Amino acid sequence: VVGDHRQVRIRGKEGAPTISADGRRIAYVSYENPERKVMVQELSDGQPLAVFSAPEVGHLRWSPDGSDLLVWARGAGKNGVYKVPLLGGTPVLIKDGQYVACWSPDGSTIAVGSYLAGKVWFLDRLGHEQRVVSLQAIPWSIWDIDWSPRNGLLTMVSDDPQGRFTIWTVRPDGRDQTKILWEDREILSARWAPDAAALYYSHRVNQTVSLFRIPVQSAPASSRPAAMSLLTGLESARAFALSADGTRLVYARDPYYTNLWMLDAPGTRHDRSDWKQLTNGTSLIERPRISPDGRSIVFSIGHEPVANLHTMPVAGGSPKQLTFLDSFNVGGVWSADGKQIAFVSTQGGRPRVWTVGADGGAPRPVSSGDLSS
Repeated sequence: VVGDHRQVRIRGKEGAPTISADGRRIAYVSYENPERKVMVQELSDGQPLAVFSAPEVGHLRWSPDGSDLLVWARGAGKNGVYKVPLLGGTPVLIKDGQYVACWSPDGSTIAVGSYLAGKVWFLDRLGHEQRVVSLQAIPWSIWDIDWSPRNGLLTMVSDDPQGRFTIWTVRPDGRDQTKILWEDREILSARWAPDAAALYYSHRVNQTVSLFRIPVQSAPASSRPAAMSLLTGLESARAFALSADGTRLVYARDPYYTNLWMLDAPGTRHDRSDWKQLTNGTSLIERPRISPDGRSIVFSIGHEPVANLHTMPVAGGSPKQLTFLDSFNVGGVWSADGKQIAFVSTQGGRPRVWTVGADGGAPRPVSSGDLSS
């Protein structure tokens, strides 16, 4: 599927967008200093209006009638999920210390997902707690949450003790906790399709994000359901949102890549002519270390949960891939003689110290205990 893209904002740094149910306006975060601002803008050539600000802001969600926004904020006396009027005004604290929330289909109730344990709070529009539902099947953090107006089910993005990312559905009273999908690579966000027959979710694939659609079965699936890729190669951040009829989707383009440059260290002042770019492209390149003889660099390429080590001459040239593992491999350091490289690997589901020859070969674990984060 090829989307009909329209760029809404051109200047500045904006992100965390959401679109109103009727598809007429968007809200997003403008990343300005010293505070970030929540902006509201009509899509029919409207001017952006600042309605809220705080040092940290995110996780925006429109109410079904478009009259209010849910906003996570922290700093300057704020910490939690707030309700903010469409045109600005006094924010109402809904739940302190939490991050993600969504509205019930009729807008009367707000569901807040727990950051540190599998539970959901249900509160009214003034922040008065109605009930708390514990989710025995979801032991860890809830990263995203959405409530379907068609079937009344909640969907949640979480991860499990094995580090797999999961999508669940559950009834508002906690019944029928059903795992819809599980993936080794990061699932960023999920939203119900208008007919509730499927879920849309954003999933990191290699260096970019793809949008998928997965059917939701009426009974728990005994095997992994088939997901369909709709849009690929999106340089997207975490958030996306759909209009109520499913015809419009909003996301923030967030190119996230790095390259290696070299600068001779002696001296105190340098201009741009002294810099030399060593790598090109849109990969995420991190954690370079120079070999003891000063001739080579080891570095990692890739987004978590998959990255591998590469080496290249310090003067420039073609990178050589050193490890070929389907895991997160970073933090390479050279042995004193430059013949071995030690690094951190999550291969086998455990973060341990591994080594590999500087010229290649089979990497092997050298520590038995797990590393901390």
